[in-house]
Order: sequence, then C-alpha cells, then structure tokens
Amino acid sequence: MEDQMQLLFTNLKLEMEKQTTILKDSIREEIDLKLKPLVEENLYLKNEVEKLNEMVKRLEYGKRENNLIFYGYEESTEEKNTNIIKMVTKTLNDSGIEINKRDINKAFRIGKAKGEARPILVNILNVWKKNEILKNKSSLPKNIFVNEDFSKEVLEKRRELIPQLKEERKKGHIAFIKYDKLVVKDKEGNIRDKRKREQSDSPNNSNKNGRPKINRINAFERMRNRNRSHSTSELNKE
Repeated sequence: MEDQMQLLFTNLKLEMEKQTTILKDSIREEIDLKLKPLVEENLYLKNEVEKLNEMVKRLEYGKRENNLIFYGYEESTEEKNTNIIKMVTKTLNDSGIEINKRDINKAFRIGKAKGEARPILVNILNVWKKNEILKNKSSLPKNIFVNEDFSKEVLEKRRELIPQLKEERKKGHIAFIKYDKLVVKDKEGNIRDKRKREQSDSPNNSNKNGRPKINRINAFERMRNRNRSHSTSELNKE
C-alpha cells in the first residue's frame, strides 16, 4: 500500500513538474513574441542613431576642414579682425609661405578674454593652401605655433593615442596621428597598422534594409534551456 502511495505521489509530482514546465514555456514563448518586435525596433533605432552620429561627425569635420588655429600672437584691446588677417599673412609670407588676404575667408580670436593672448582661428579658402601651411609650419617663428581645428572629441582621442604613438616610435616604426587614427609605417614606408581608439561596426554587419540581424537564441530561450536541463537532472536523481 505504501509503495503504491509512493508511486502515486511520484507520478503526481512528475506530472505537476511537467505541467509547470509546459506553462513556463508557454509564458516565455508569449513574452518572446511580444518582445521580439520591440527588440528589433530598439536595435533598428540604435543603428539609425549611430548613422546620424556619423553624419554629424562628417558635417563637423567639413565645417572645420579649412580651419587652422594659430598660437603665440600678442593680443591688444583695440585689435580688429582685419588687423589679425594682416598679421597672420605677414608672418606666413615672412616665413616663405606665400599667401595673400584673398586666401583667407576670416580670422578671429577664439575663447573668452582672460588677460592672456587668445588663439586665432583662421579659415582658409583652399584646403591645399591649408595643407601647405601645415607642411611648412616648422619655418614659422619659434613663438608661433599652428594646429588643425579639431573637435573636443577628436582631441581626446588623439591624446589617448599618444602613448601608442611613442611606443611605435620606440620600436623604430614611422608613426603619426592622422585625424583620430594612429598610422604606423615600417622603414620602407609601408603602412603596417591603422588604429582608432574605438572601432566602429562594419557596414557589412547590417542587412540590406538597415535593420541589424537578431540572434535566434535570446535570453528567454537560454533561461528555458537551463530550466529544462535542471528539471531533467532532478528527474534523473529520482
């Protein structure tokens, strides 16, 4: 009698566990069906935001592409932008870099006046003229410095690449930072490596309609598999 009761109790327990598992699976499947469109939409929107961010970066770069920032010029309270252009063109011509006023779209001081000489932002009409100035910046007076106009984000990335830059140069490689990338060349001038502080996803990782692919096995399915394996192990013990 006791054996029959024990067998009945065991069968009842197994049936309850089976029904519980079926119920859990049914609930999870229902949740999966309801969450799947939301997950897909979320990933799609995330992908669109990344595209917009890249577009903003390109627009920001285009806006600053022709700019140069000069440091070291003394500043007077009666200074005008026309005088700034004359001052910059004179320095460049005296340094052997041929330029005239027509090559400069605008020039002005940047930042708030705090008693110290502020940098001068110069917008060059032609990119090739800007590159010529950068190429020959070593010929400028020792107290005058010039750099490209980068956003705060790019400046931060460039600062973070400096340790890698020094490391590559110690190895004897030709290394320099181009925009927000570290370019490394061997002694023959062949590019060995291009690094960015953060690697962006390749466009090939997304499908044709712009929606990223969803993995078939999601978190709920993993939980379901764990519960099934756990139930099976308990049955084997009994």
